Amino acid sequence: MKKRYIFILFVYFFFNSYLNAQIELTHNVGNEVINTGMFSCPEPEYFARTFTLQDFGIALGSEFEITSGEFAIASSYGGAMARFNIYEIDENFPDTFDENNLIGSSQIVNIPYVYTYGDPEIINVEFQSPVVVPSGVSRILVEVEKIDNPNEVATFVAHFAGTELDNDFSWYKGCGGAAVGNDYLTTLDTAVPKPNARFYIKVTGTDSIINAQNECLGETVDFSLSSNETFDSALWDFGDGQTAIGLNVSHLYLNSGNYDVNVSATYNGETLSGFKTIEIYENPNVSTIVNLSQCDENSDGFTIFNLTNANSDISANYLSETITFYENQFNAENEIEAIVAPTEYPNETINSDIVWARVENENGCFATSQVNLNVTSTQIPDTYFRDFYECDTLMDIHDGITVFDFSIVNSEIETMFPNGQNLNISYYENLLDAYGNLNSIQDISNYTNTTPIAQDIYVRVVNPLNSECLGIGHYITLHVVEMPIVTGPLLIEECDYDNDGLVEFSTSNFEYLLSDLQTLDVSFRYYDEDGNELPSPLPDPFITSDPITNITVSIIAENQNIPSGGCEVTTGITLFINSDYNIGEVPDYFGCLDASDNFFTFDTSNLESSILNGQNDLEISYFDENSNLIESPFPNEYSLSESATIRAIVTNNQDPMLCPLEIDINFEVALKPEDIQIDDVYLCFEEGEEQIFYLREYLDASLEEYNITNSEINAYSNGVLYDDIINVNFQNLNQAEINYRIENADFPECYSIGSFNIISSKRPVIGDLSDIILCDDESNDGFENLDLQSINEEILNDLPTNQYTISYFESYDNALENINQLEEMVGSTDDKTIYVRVSSQENIDCYDISDFNLVVKPVPDISEIQNEYYICKGESLNVTAGDGLDYYYWSNGMTTSSISITEAGEYSVTVLRDYPEISCEVTKTFVVYESEEPNSVEIVVVEESITSNDIQIIASGIGDYEYSLDGITYQESNIFYDLTQSDYTVYIRDRNGCGVYIEELFLLRYPKFFTPNNDTENDYWQLYNANKELLNKLYIFDRYGKLLIELDPRSVGWDGTYNGLQMPSSDYWFMLERQNGKTYTGHFALIR
Repeated sequence: MKKRYIFILFVYFFFNSYLNAQIELTHNVGNEVINTGMFSCPEPEYFARTFTLQDFGIALGSEFEITSGEFAIASSYGGAMARFNIYEIDENFPDTFDENNLIGSSQIVNIPYVYTYGDPEIINVEFQSPVVVPSGVSRILVEVEKIDNPNEVATFVAHFAGTELDNDFSWYKGCGGAAVGNDYLTTLDTAVPKPNARFYIKVTGTDSIINAQNECLGETVDFSLSSNETFDSALWDFGDGQTAIGLNVSHLYLNSGNYDVNVSATYNGETLSGFKTIEIYENPNVSTIVNLSQCDENSDGFTIFNLTNANSDISANYLSETITFYENQFNAENEIEAIVAPTEYPNETINSDIVWARVENENGCFATSQVNLNVTSTQIPDTYFRDFYECDTLMDIHDGITVFDFSIVNSEIETMFPNGQNLNISYYENLLDAYGNLNSIQDISNYTNTTPIAQDIYVRVVNPLNSECLGIGHYITLHVVEMPIVTGPLLIEECDYDNDGLVEFSTSNFEYLLSDLQTLDVSFRYYDEDGNELPSPLPDPFITSDPITNITVSIIAENQNIPSGGCEVTTGITLFINSDYNIGEVPDYFGCLDASDNFFTFDTSNLESSILNGQNDLEISYFDENSNLIESPFPNEYSLSESATIRAIVTNNQDPMLCPLEIDINFEVALKPEDIQIDDVYLCFEEGEEQIFYLREYLDASLEEYNITNSEINAYSNGVLYDDIINVNFQNLNQAEINYRIENADFPECYSIGSFNIISSKRPVIGDLSDIILCDDESNDGFENLDLQSINEEILNDLPTNQYTISYFESYDNALENINQLEEMVGSTDDKTIYVRVSSQENIDCYDISDFNLVVKPVPDISEIQNEYYICKGESLNVTAGDGLDYYYWSNGMTTSSISITEAGEYSVTVLRDYPEISCEVTKTFVVYESEEPNSVEIVVVEESITSNDIQIIASGIGDYEYSLDGITYQESNIFYDLTQSDYTVYIRDRNGCGVYIEELFLLRYPKFFTPNNDTENDYWQLYNANKELLNKLYIFDRYGKLLIELDPRSVGWDGTYNGLQMPSSDYWFMLERQNGKTYTGHFALIR
C-alpha cells in the first residue's frame, strides 16, 4: 500500500509540474503551529529540513524556482534575523554536507518579538530574487539561518515552533547540538533531545519542463524539454508570433525584450503544457567606425594615442559599459589579447593604424567598433609669443602662485589660420604632455600656475575633422607679480558695559597696525559686509550695535603691468561685542504634561553640545528662574511642572578676559487634556422617526462632565472631521465608531484621543398578547411552569431573535425598571397578569412592554393509585381511578373507572377533565408484581465446626423473602452466624404476604462432659445428631493419645470403660472424620 501511495503522489505532482503549478515543499502536517519546546541560545543557529524533489512531483530534468518560504517562531526577543539557504545534498547527508554546494539564499529578514506565552507566529518571506534549483538536482536542504541583528540590543534568542505532526526529521546545528560549524544532527540526537520539535519550514515555487537560457539579441536560443520521461513530440510558441515543432528547437529573436514561451508536448497519449519567460538582452548601440587623430611633432609619422578618447564616439552609454581595445576584429570578437595600455598606444604603421573596440554591457552582450588612427603634424609660427602678468593672489600670496586668464590666446591663434577652420586648442604645462595629449589645462580662464614666479605654457592646436596637428610649442609665459604683505586681520573686542546695545571702537591705530612689515608703498580701502565702500580712514570712534562687525580692508601696491594698476590683498577688521563665541542654535523645548503626572521630563541630552557647537574651551553655568545654580553639564533629562526659562552663562576657560555670554533657554510646558473615556451612545428610534444625533452637543457635554477646561474636542473619521449633526439611519448602520481628539486650546499639539460607539436600535413593538391557559401538574397546587419558548415567537412578532431580548415580570413597575425578572414563569388558579418586556440587545433602554393573563386549571386527582402493587400467585387485584371524570383509558384497553388485574406487569391509566377553554389530562403508571412463598429451599452450612456453625439459606421463587430462626424476628440477610445449638427451625417468609416456608435444621455438636454413674443422666458421651450422618467415623483417645474406642454413629455412645474397666476422671480427646471429608478434633471431661 505504501508503494501505491507514493506512485499516486508522484503522478499528481508530475502533472502539476508540467502545468507550472505552485508546489509546496513541507514535511509538516497542517498549518497549526505550536510551541514544541525547542531550545535556543544567543548564538548562530541553523534549522533545516531535507527534501527529495521527485517526492513532490519535480522531475529530475526540471528546474525548480523557489519564490517564497515560511518558518514559525514560538517566542523571540526581537533581536534576531533570519534567511533561507538552499543547498544541494545527496543521500549521505549530513556526512557529505558541504557549504560550497549553496544554490542560493533569500534576503535577510527581521524576526519580530513573539510573546513567550502567546501564540506562535508564522514568518513569511517573499524572495526578492528567486532561487533556481538547476535541473538534475535530486535532493536539497532548506535551511533557516538565525543571525544576530546588529541594530538591536535585545538578545537574538528565537525559539523555533513546529506542528503537532510531521513526516520526516528536523535537523539542527548550533549551541544545543553540535558546535557551530559542525555537522547537522536530528533533534532526536541533540545534547538535549527534542523528538517533538517538528520544525515548521515550508518553501513554495514552480518548476518548468522548458530548458532555455536568456540570450543577447542576435544569438540563437536553444529550447529543449527537461524531464525524466521521453516525449513523443512538442509544439513550441516562442511568444513573438513564431512557432516550431520538435523536441529540440532553436529560435532567433529579432528584437530584445521578454517573451512568454509555451510548449505543448505529448507523452504516452497525453498532451502536457509548459511555460517559461525568456529575456532577450539588448546589444550595445555603437558606431561601426570611429576616427581618432593625433599630431606628430617630429614628422616621423608615429605618435602616442590615448585610445580611451574615442570612448564617447564609440558609444553614447560608455560610462555604464566596458570598452576594451584589440589590434584586430577577430581578437575583439573573441576577447583575445586586449591592448594592455590603451592610454599610451603607439601606432604601428606610418601616419595611420586601425584598432578594434569591444563594447560590453552589464548582461554580457557586446558589439565591436572599428577605430581609425590618423597621424598628422604642423607648427605654430615662431613669431607668436605672449606674456601674462597677474598678482600673487592665492592662499599664500607670496609663493609665486596665482590664477591666470589667458583665454584670449584662443582667438589670437585662430586669426593665424584661414577662416573656417574648426580648431581645438589645448594648453599644457610641459612639452611631453602636449605631445601625448595628456593632462591638458582644463580651464585657461582660471588657471593656477604650478611653477612659482614664472611658468611656460605649451599650446597644442588640433583640427578634429581630419586629426591634423596645426601647432605645438612654447608660446606663453605667465608672470606672478609681488603682492603687499597681508597684515591683520585685526580682532578688536569691546564689552557693552552699559548694556545699551551700542559700542564705540577706537580706529586711530588701525592703519598703523596694517602697515607694519610692508616692503611696498601701500594705500587702504574699506568695505562693509555688503560690499559698500566705507570712508578711508575709518571714522574714529566707529559706533556699531552689531554683535560682530566685519570690515574688509584692501591693501594696494601699484604696478603698471597689472591692468588694474596694481596688486592688492585683502584683510579684515572684526569688531566683537560681548564675545567671540561660535554658539550653536539653542533649541526651544516644548512638552505636553499628562494631567496625572506632576512633572514633564525633557530630553536635554543634546542641549550642551548644541550650545558648545564643537568648542572645547568653553564653560557653561546654568541658573533657574530663581538664580539657583543648576548642575553642569546640564542633565540629560530635566523635569518641570510648568513653563520656565533657564539662563546659561558661557565663558571661555582659555581666555577669562572675554565677556561672558548669556543665553535664555525656554522650556514650555503645556497641559495635555485628560484621557477620558466618553460613554457609548445608545439611540432608540421609532419607525419613521428622524434618525439624527447631535454629536457636537454630546462632545461638549462630555467635556463638561469630566470638568475639562481650556480644551477643544472634535470627532473624526479617517482623518475627516465629523459634522456636528449625524444622520444615524439604523437600517444601514447599527453601530458607528466615533474617534475623538481633545486638544489644549492654546497648544493643539498637546492632545488626547479616544473613541466611543453610537449604537442605534429600532424600538420593538409587541402588540396585544393572547391569554395563556395551562393545565396544572399532578400536584394540583395551582402553580405551573410555562415554557417561554412556546410564546417567544408571538411576542417577538417577526422581530429578529438575535437583536432583541425577552424578559418577564410580575408587575408593570418591575418591567419598566427592568428589575426582578422572573427566572421561571408560574401561574395560579386565579387569573394572574404577566408583563413582557422586549429590549434591544444593543440598547436595553430601547424596549416595549405588553402583558397577558395566565390561568392554571387543575388536572384530575388520581393520587390514590399507588406506584406498586403485589398479588399472590393465582389471586386478583382491583385498582380504581375514581368516579366523575370525562374520560378513562387503561393500558390494557379498558375505559372503565376501575379494572381487575390478575397478572404482573406495568399498567397505566390516562384520565381527562374537559374545561371550556382546555382539556386537562393526567396519566398514572404503576407496576404490579407477582409473589409466592419459596418453591424450594437449600440450607448450606458455610462455616462448619463442632462448636458453632454459619449457615446460608438459598430460597428459590419469585417472591421477596426474609429469614428467621424463631418465626418472630426476621432479617433480610439469608446468612446466620455462630449457631451453637444442634437443632433449629428455619422460617422463610414472603414479604408481600404470600406465605411462610418452614424447615428443620440439625447440626453436629458434642457434650463438654459426661458422668457415667448409671443415674440415667449423662451416662454416655456421643455427638448430638450423630445418627444424621451414618458414614462418620469417631475415635476417642486418652490424654496420652491411646485409642480407646471407635464409636458407631448409631450407638448411644461411650460408657467411659476400656476393656471392661472404668476409666478415671480426666480429659479425653476425640477425632471426627465426617462423611464430607472434613476432620475435626476436640476434648471433653469424664467426671465420676
